Amino acid sequence: MGMTMKRGAPRVGRRYARKMTRLECEATDLPRWVSIYTSPATGNTAFKNADIVGGAKTVNAIRKKLNKFWG
Repeated sequence: MGMTMKRGAPRVGRRYARKMTRLECEATDLPRWVSIYTSPATGNTAFKNADIVGGAKTVNAIRKKLNKFWG
């Protein structure tokens, strides 16, 4: 069985968080150890273990880049 490519938005729920792929990290300039998941409350991509400097503007910019990458 070959390697699977995780392309698209992650599953809903914090317990289903997955590490970002290499291509996602290159698109967003985040490190590989950041885990992402889809928030059940808002439906937006959330970051589990990231220290993102810059507040809501930076987070929204990263979400926009990811949505463009997936879409």
